[in-house]
Amino acid sequence: MVILMKKNAIKKWLFTLSISLMTLLNVEAQYLFTTVPPPPQFNHADVWNFTLTTPNDSMYLEYRITCNIWDDATNLLVKSRSANFPNFGAVLVVNYGTIGQISPITVSYVSGPTYQAAASGGGFFPSGNYVIEFILEGRPSDGVFSPVTQTSYPFQVQQIFPPTLLSPSDGDTLCSPFPVFTWTPAFDPNLFGGFTYNIKIAEMLQGQTAQQALQSNPSHHNGTLIPSTIYNYPPNGLTLVPGNSYAWTVEAVANGNVLAFSQYWSFVMCVQSPPLPDSLHNQFAQLQSDWAGEVHVFDNQPLKFIFEERNYVGDSILVQWDLKDMDGNVLADHNNFPLYVKRGMNYLELPPCFLGINNTPAGEFLKLNVGILSEERYLKCRFTNLNCP
Repeated sequence: MVILMKKNAIKKWLFTLSISLMTLLNVEAQYLFTTVPPPPQFNHADVWNFTLTTPNDSMYLEYRITCNIWDDATNLLVKSRSANFPNFGAVLVVNYGTIGQISPITVSYVSGPTYQAAASGGGFFPSGNYVIEFILEGRPSDGVFSPVTQTSYPFQVQQIFPPTLLSPSDGDTLCSPFPVFTWTPAFDPNLFGGFTYNIKIAEMLQGQTAQQALQSNPSHHNGTLIPSTIYNYPPNGLTLVPGNSYAWTVEAVANGNVLAFSQYWSFVMCVQSPPLPDSLHNQFAQLQSDWAGEVHVFDNQPLKFIFEERNYVGDSILVQWDLKDMDGNVLADHNNFPLYVKRGMNYLELPPCFLGINNTPAGEFLKLNVGILSEERYLKCRFTNLNCP
């Protein structure tokens, strides 16, 4: 009788354990990582790219995610962890553009050689075989964090010298509507045959880095299967809008696979000055590089002049100027006076009384010395019939 009771107790315990395991497996099955492997050359930020699906009726109040990167000998190289974040509902999408919702990400390099190699390689992991692992932990309202689910996948980094962007320089200003892009060739000592290249261009929004724009924003232009390391922006491509900033990068492709990619750079399209109306051409005087040239007469009219930098791009520039008589005596000195020229404008109009020359003899020849963009320009002028208060 006693033995029978023990057998029944064991059966009951096994039944309870079986139900518990089935429940645990059922709970874990409701959590799903859908990972996006990083590019063939990757840095740590590239790894955080996945979609996490959870049940709507999750018992957890908040979560955190751990990412471990192992080598093929199961040695832990890098360990990182997200911030604690609240139950987000059903789907959490994490990539370079959305990672802020689980930031800050704390990163710890367990392997010194891996850290040194990544630091010397611009943040990219050295060639080798890796295993990338994600672990989701949850915390109920009355408990502590415990593992909920995990996923892992193998990944290989090949020894490839990536393309390096050459021109336009990072942050450069371009005025041609069809700019030319150049980069160095990629190289793989184990590859038979050459590379072709893809170029990607995306518009940058305010506050974005070039990498964020390329990974988060819609593509503005893609050039594919480029056989050389030079690319002319095509006339049938989407217009590069004056005043807008763009990011660009280059991918190296072999056998239909992207094997390496360049750094991320940006450029801005310049705003060209609008042409002067025909009725104003004779009223504006061109600044000269020396004192030679005609005398410009302003008969109780504003001083109007044009400077040469028609393609100047910037928020504003500070114009410094002074006014002298023909003997070189300074009549008005405004070297530190803030006179701003807005983007896209290459001509100015200044009232003579503002210049401070109302006390000069009428008809006297004067020299206007203007400093624009760290270069000096000159104008020989004369004012008549001044009527300043």
